[in-house]
Amino acid sequence: MKTFVKKLLSVCLLGLPTIVWGLEVTGTVTDVHGKPVTEVMVRAKSTQTAPAFVSVFSDKNGAFRFSELPMLAEKVEFEAKAVGWRLRSSSIESAGDDALTLEIELIQTENVAAQVPPSAWLAGMSLDDRGARNAVGSCSGSGCHQFPNEAVKNVIRQLPIATEEVQVPFWRGLIQYMRVMALYFSADTAPRWGLSGKGPDYDALLKADSSLWNADDETMIATNFAAHFANVNFDHYERERFMAIPKGTFGPSSTTEFREFDLHTGGWTRELAIAPGSPYVWVVEDDRDRLGRVDPRTGDVYWFQIPDGGRGPHTINADAAGNLWITLEESFGVARFTPANNKWRVYDKFAQFTLSHDICTDEYHQVRFDEAGGLWLTLLGNNTVGRLDTKTGDVTTYKMPQKEGESDFHVAIYGCVMTSDLNSIWFSQIAGVIGRFDIDAGKVVQSFDMPVGTIPHRMSIDGDDTIYAALVGDGQVWAYNAKHGGEPVRYNLPDRNSAPYSVTWDRTRKALWVATTNNDIMYRLDPKSGEIFDYPMPQPQSYLRAIEIDQTNGDIWTSYANLPVGDGPNYAVQLKP
Repeated sequence: MKTFVKKLLSVCLLGLPTIVWGLEVTGTVTDVHGKPVTEVMVRAKSTQTAPAFVSVFSDKNGAFRFSELPMLAEKVEFEAKAVGWRLRSSSIESAGDDALTLEIELIQTENVAAQVPPSAWLAGMSLDDRGARNAVGSCSGSGCHQFPNEAVKNVIRQLPIATEEVQVPFWRGLIQYMRVMALYFSADTAPRWGLSGKGPDYDALLKADSSLWNADDETMIATNFAAHFANVNFDHYERERFMAIPKGTFGPSSTTEFREFDLHTGGWTRELAIAPGSPYVWVVEDDRDRLGRVDPRTGDVYWFQIPDGGRGPHTINADAAGNLWITLEESFGVARFTPANNKWRVYDKFAQFTLSHDICTDEYHQVRFDEAGGLWLTLLGNNTVGRLDTKTGDVTTYKMPQKEGESDFHVAIYGCVMTSDLNSIWFSQIAGVIGRFDIDAGKVVQSFDMPVGTIPHRMSIDGDDTIYAALVGDGQVWAYNAKHGGEPVRYNLPDRNSAPYSVTWDRTRKALWVATTNNDIMYRLDPKSGEIFDYPMPQPQSYLRAIEIDQTNGDIWTSYANLPVGDGPNYAVQLKP
């Protein structure tokens, strides 16, 4: 046991103050009959140290353990979290100079409306109706915020008559509001992408047929949500109803631990990466045009401003040499940062409004270069894949297919990966396509068309060239082996309204990690058996973007990233499975 300097700590258990010594905490969670309650998250909070939160889980005996609570503060708070339970009583006792025993007694609650994630309110939305799937996927994974969030629920509560006839125009108005807010980080910021708030480009993005949600999307969303939410009571949700929603196998064990590092900015910390050879975790703050270096040992954050007018760091990936590559969505470019010497290079030869988006990666979730050293990426603004010559900075683009009458922005080319032969780029388009671009041929040679509302998003690839993609609307993971062919496979996630945003291959565990946006859960999928494991996230509003894996120890990292800026928690999150 690690010995700490003896220090008096004031500890608050769910609001109940007491006096204890030490930093090692063990305990049990039981119900009113003394029976153990399993799968309860016990969370320790200290705003004075890092990590700000540490969370563990109760096992089949109701036992939990913080082995070395990394907090040296004068006040620590504990809370117990599990849907369907609330605190009845608690006690804490000293078990030595540096150890505590914590006893928590819970009682079941039948109304869990304040505990359930947004996806629970979508239970019952048809899995077969394409309009319903489009509504779920468009307003959750593509809308960049959880849905229905508290703001939406509060507005619906105030509707004088909650009938379908009244709600259809309300939902149409909300979609138009989403079109507007997609052009801003928040209501009090300037327009994104260099737009001035007026002019043909700005006006076009507010028109249905050239926006992310076209007129057909608007109709499907409005009619389906009007029918689904008519007369809904957001203040009541039966426990049994939530328990009936399909669940995966509970993933955390008695040694699983979440750590949350407060970034203290309230900004849009969109994604993170781990660079080989660096002891830090690197995050990008999109709305403030900077790169953050987080020290997991201390929680300290140091910020590097992007030089040469680089704006809007969106996606970040390391390469095998330890460099960080960042797409600059707001200034239509790419930046390279070398942690070894803190040097930047900004590549700015991209055309206006290309909206550089995703960099094509390998099975390590690192940048995969082609045979000539070129970097490939998706350019959302004009529906192209681009090749960046990393020596000269020259950019070559290739137009991707789209249906007649479709706008580039609505097609929304998104994720991409490169196969091990360095000749195939697999890409996704939100409008419903996963395709293969042959580098030698310079054209798309294979395509999988998907029905409206499927919404393929971020992608990953394993060492055998199996391509994986998150299907936001359908709540599935799509898989296809590019080396051997055959038919694609779809894995149903337990919660089909979870709106999966991205997938990341885990070479060590031979598993796929799935970042969801709408149910405060991270999934681990075993493609061989099809078994799916649930990892409940510590925070509500856990809108997850990319998932990164530390190749040295297997730790999982992600970040919370809701829009508008400030709407949701602002933490880098470490999962020690």
